[in-house]
Amino acid sequence: MRKVRCLSAALLVIVSVLITSLGPGTVFALAQGDVAAWQTSVNTLPAVVRASGSTVYNDYVYVAGGDGADGPTNAVSFAPLNSDGTTGSWQSTTVLPDSFMEPTVVAYDGYLYVMGGYGGSPSVRATIYYAQIDADDGSLGSWTTSSTDLPYASHAANSVVHDGFLYYMGGVNFGTTYATVSYAAINNDGSIGSWTSTTSMPDSRRRASAFVANDRVYVLGGQNIGNDIQSAVMYADLNSNGTVGSWTVSDNSLPQQRLAGGAAYIDGFAYYLAGHSGSATSSTVYYAKVNSDGTTGTWSAATNSLPIAMDATMAVTNGTYLYVIGGANSNGDKLDTVYYAQVTPYNANGDDDSDGVNNGVEDAAPNSGDANNDGTPDAQQSNVASFVSPVTEKYVTLTNGGDGPECDITSVSISAEDENEQNDSGYDYGLGMVDFTAQCENEGDSVTVTILFHDETLDENYQLRKYNPTTGLYAEIADPYVDYFEWNESDSGFFVSYVVQDGGELDVDGLTNAVIEDPVGVALAATQSSGNSNSDSSGSATVGSDNLASTGQSARFYSMVAGTLILAGASFVLVCRKALLKS
Repeated sequence: MRKVRCLSAALLVIVSVLITSLGPGTVFALAQGDVAAWQTSVNTLPAVVRASGSTVYNDYVYVAGGDGADGPTNAVSFAPLNSDGTTGSWQSTTVLPDSFMEPTVVAYDGYLYVMGGYGGSPSVRATIYYAQIDADDGSLGSWTTSSTDLPYASHAANSVVHDGFLYYMGGVNFGTTYATVSYAAINNDGSIGSWTSTTSMPDSRRRASAFVANDRVYVLGGQNIGNDIQSAVMYADLNSNGTVGSWTVSDNSLPQQRLAGGAAYIDGFAYYLAGHSGSATSSTVYYAKVNSDGTTGTWSAATNSLPIAMDATMAVTNGTYLYVIGGANSNGDKLDTVYYAQVTPYNANGDDDSDGVNNGVEDAAPNSGDANNDGTPDAQQSNVASFVSPVTEKYVTLTNGGDGPECDITSVSISAEDENEQNDSGYDYGLGMVDFTAQCENEGDSVTVTILFHDETLDENYQLRKYNPTTGLYAEIADPYVDYFEWNESDSGFFVSYVVQDGGELDVDGLTNAVIEDPVGVALAATQSSGNSNSDSSGSATVGSDNLASTGQSARFYSMVAGTLILAGASFVLVCRKALLKS
């Protein structure tokens, strides 16, 4: 009876741990790029304002113009951005020569620029004002009216600066919304050179949001001349001579149409914050990976939304924190609040998919970091690992999944044959021996394992062989699928595929436990010595086989919970066992 009570108590501990693990109080680590909890700055703006322009320069944030308490304003204020994300006290500085809202504001090489806008005289403006920024205290000198106007009068446009050039894009002038893009050189004295038209956007835009990343400009959301609110993400190269390359509309749009929100870029990730959908203001923050080829990954809603829904706000960043400044709430009330939040930084030495390979190593893999050509960077997939073989000094990619179950890779390595306890007599493992461990979602899962050898060719006398470190024996893996691939002119090679079942003969732990351990001492015999039989032959050589693309739902959380249950239950049973022995 005492034993039954003890076991019942152990089960109660397990259930309690499960409830705790899955309950509403569970705290999850933020994914890379995700946004931490938003904080409200104790230092508010000097006055409420919406539809202003804002930028960051030299650790100061600037807000210029906008729609204030009494309509369009000429006020300019600034505040220091501290290393912990807080803002210092806001100070007023030199007011603009006129009052207007929806200007664009940028800073470059010691000058602040305020362009376009609505209000004042004329009501829609082509004027450019610029003022020098004091390097010591961040204050502004007197404003200068540029002798060079914008190419056209407009408001609700976008401006960016890059490599000595100023860009002006889109905007609206009463019934006309523009797709036009123009650029001008910024002179050493802060003045603006003449404007030149360059490649227009694919569609007109007003109240869109823009940022620059990796020598490209991105334009998100907004509204076109047909008054349709957009979810599209467009991007184009910014060339060294100032011209803009052809525009691409990303395959991954914002999850919802948005205008009058804010956009920012931090360390490999794009962010879109707040805005209006046409029916309601939003507090949602979206983020997506910006890939090295300019494409954006799938957009996700951040774990932490803004404290309130808002639009006509200003979003800026200091490279570590996101700031959302002013705007209007869902009732249309103008705001003086400043919210800030830290984002989970991209770490090239980190391992965001927990496959045992650093982000930077996988990002540098062939095919722009998508070495299995499935459209998703390898560093973002727990069932794909790309790494450099220490044996050949070439990339190898390990995947599992395909049409069936997928398992999360938790470790992967390649070693030379002579590093094992004993050699496989008569076989030469010129490509090394691939070894990995994976966590599956279900016990008994069978997964297709595929290994891609980049920049390699296959000897026709190959065998795919298994090394069991428990027995020290080698065996042939029967009937693997072998083929060649060519993703592009600079990335080709061959791959091998075979099936491993949890608890099956190729799973060397011998347990049906949802863990596949060392399912490879998988070795590829690149050449075979005489006197050894070889019953296998290589598969067909169809180039560019498309059966490798595989992404899947991560099982790490469930494995962590299962591990916690096992440890808790085992510990309690051990305590009970000791108690029983003493009785």
